[in-house]
Amino acid sequence: MTTHVFRADDTCTAWKTVLENYHEDRSEPLDGYYWSDKDTWSRDRIRAVQDEKIASLTPFLYENSAF
Repeated sequence: MTTHVFRADDTCTAWKTVLENYHEDRSEPLDGYYWSDKDTWSRDRIRAVQDEKIASLTPFLYENSAF
């Protein structure tokens, strides 16, 4: 049972780290044309970030969900 608690904590930490890596302040635009540098990302870059997020989110949900 204790192993489950550690895995749950580890997955939570991993998920928060991924979120922090891609968090940005959106209180003002990057420049006059783009609100964020994410607006200039290629489809491959967007997909890579989405894959990283889902790879981190899935274990977090598995370890922390009552279902």
